[in-house]
Amino acid sequence: MLNLILLATALAQPVPELRLSAAPPAPGGSHTLAREVPLARWSDRPEVVVATLPAGTELSLVLTQGELARVRHGIDYGWVPLDALQAIGAETPTETPTETPTVTPTEP
Repeated sequence: MLNLILLATALAQPVPELRLSAAPPAPGGSHTLAREVPLARWSDRPEVVVATLPAGTELSLVLTQGELARVRHGIDYGWVPLDALQAIGAETPTETPTETPTVTPTEP
């Protein structure tokens, strides 16, 4: 009887809203930093910085947690903002140059 009451109570709860977002990168891949960022020792204490990593630094992604990524840089492990990572081999958005047509005058 208690099981039925618990089941009915659980089913009566509102369903949480689902938010779809881009999937985080899969752990294990190599990434570079798109900008300079501090490498924080712990995810909940960003003020404890192991090093400041310049843009273009190659890192190994260990895991993601919310907006942070646990990474390995050499022998150091730490946390960086997830949006600062760029997968190696991924193209960076650049402006595509357009050719300006040239007109060659012809003689009549």
